[in-house]
Amino acid sequence: MNEIKTENDASVADQDNEYDGWLELYNSSQERLQLQGLQIFYNTSGEPEPIYTFPDTMLSPRKYLIVWIDGDIAQSGLHTNTEITLNGSLILGYDSINFVDSLNFGFQSADLSFGSYPNGSRVRSFLIPTFAAQNYQMVSDSGHMKLYPNPANDKLYILLTPSNGYESIEIINCQMQQIMRLSRSEATIGKSYVSELALIDVSLLSEGIYFATIRSYGRSETVKFIIAR
Repeated sequence: MNEIKTENDASVADQDNEYDGWLELYNSSQERLQLQGLQIFYNTSGEPEPIYTFPDTMLSPRKYLIVWIDGDIAQSGLHTNTEITLNGSLILGYDSINFVDSLNFGFQSADLSFGSYPNGSRVRSFLIPTFAAQNYQMVSDSGHMKLYPNPANDKLYILLTPSNGYESIEIINCQMQQIMRLSRSEATIGKSYVSELALIDVSLLSEGIYFATIRSYGRSETVKFIIAR
């Protein structure tokens, strides 16, 4: 299971021209894979429930397969019998114990997906949505300003290279409201001739999408980041 998008932003429609959530499978091997009999299980808090069983389906090497997670089993194509709109976990296997792959996913927004990066790996992160195509990690730098980790949990680091100093750092939410402002003396934890490192405590922020803006003597630079726990 390579990528999931539970909130479709009207960018890709299914065979019935509906904008529903989707799950992408990717065959990273050099062999054709027979998926017949494999099941997808969905779990939010209790026992995993089967939501799809693959018919006679072959997945060629280095190719992608889309399963629509919309509950529309009467439609053409591959559709789960349950719509997935919340966070949770998915299991791919012949039963929920002896599984081939699993995917735990949380908060998503309309402009992001969640899945493997690099493509086909077990390392998971928020992504720029790529329907049936190679995955790309969400951009977290702009010019001389780099943020990490992104998504963040309780701490966010901002690295400025090269550093010409700055006046303040502002954190803005999706409603374009300023919710935090730190001066250079409050945020900076390290300096050198070529860089400057700032640390922001984001432990009290709710999960979601935010923007970090550096104000620097009449100029500004902004990078989007995510809080996910």
